[in-house]
Amino acid sequence: MMWQALFACALSAGVAVALLAPHYLHNIKVDPIHTLGTACFFLGISSTATKFRDLVGSPLGLGNISFSFFIGTFLWPALGLAATVLALQAGWPFAVAVGFVLLAACPVGGPSCAVNVQTAGGSFECSLLMCLLSTPATLLTFPYIYRHFLLMLLDQPLSPIASADETRFRAQLSPDLTTSALASLLQHVLFAAALPLSAGAILVALLPVKLAATTRYWGCAAAATMIVLTATVKTAEGAGAVRAAGVKIAVAVAGLHMVALVLGYLIPAGVSAPDTTCRTTAFQASMRNSALGLGIAIALFGSSEHFVLVAAPCVVSVFTQNLLGAWMALLGRRWPTRHPISDSGQPMSPRAFKANSMESILRQQTFRRLSERSSINVKED
Repeated sequence: MMWQALFACALSAGVAVALLAPHYLHNIKVDPIHTLGTACFFLGISSTATKFRDLVGSPLGLGNISFSFFIGTFLWPALGLAATVLALQAGWPFAVAVGFVLLAACPVGGPSCAVNVQTAGGSFECSLLMCLLSTPATLLTFPYIYRHFLLMLLDQPLSPIASADETRFRAQLSPDLTTSALASLLQHVLFAAALPLSAGAILVALLPVKLAATTRYWGCAAAATMIVLTATVKTAEGAGAVRAAGVKIAVAVAGLHMVALVLGYLIPAGVSAPDTTCRTTAFQASMRNSALGLGIAIALFGSSEHFVLVAAPCVVSVFTQNLLGAWMALLGRRWPTRHPISDSGQPMSPRAFKANSMESILRQQTFRRLSERSSINVKED
């Protein structure tokens, strides 16, 4: 638990310095593609091949994947759309609403989500698998969500107090991503997630047993270091955007992540899903790849005078979701994961639950077995 506590404290200290005294960090330049790619590589070498196989070989693993996919794919865009509409109805600048559209299109969070899932006692390999699948899918989902949400936004009337600059900005908006934005998206997908994560998982499978065990132990701690570096520097770079947006927008973004975290836990808990599944889906729903949204904002609006307000929701999301995730995961670690209960009322280990679940599936009355039984009864008559 030592490095997890250090991770949360270092992240809090770094964000505090980035917001209160960003000039101390202005000389530090990082490329999030490089740092997040390095973090994904470290997470890849922290994985275990047998646990990946268990994900698709047991009802518990398939349940984790199903809930994580459904909640991570549909819950966040729905909440993001609601936040976009509310921002416009509240009379906030139109550029802020566009920023919420970018935030709503962001995929499931990558390295930070996986680190917090492991800390909280969720399914670490399920989180990695979702990152490996959802990030390449962003090549389709991000342009689709951005286009349709922005078209919906353009159909809404502007606030009566909107300035002439906002009116011109709205008139110049295009629902299609530019070539540079698509190139930035592709670069992030390949080099910040998919390729380094796959390379790390393959490498650890080829290492000797003792060396592989050591890398698995320290891999997440190394990834956490990269996360602290990325979140701190990107927050310092966007500190001006946070101040320009104001406290109300920061509170709105933080509330959005909190609501997603609570719903991500309660939805599977409401259908009696195992505690491991609930903890996994909670972070999958709440933690998004805001660095990707920030990169797209730079590609689309970097030269616009409204860039500061457009980027504000993604900048705020970078540090709020990391702080919220790190401390909530640390809090969840204080309560051990509840294992499934057997028919006799005794807790079952994950391996026993897997065997019991597979046996119960084999005993289910399928149509073929029912028809065979009825034919036997007919012969006996």
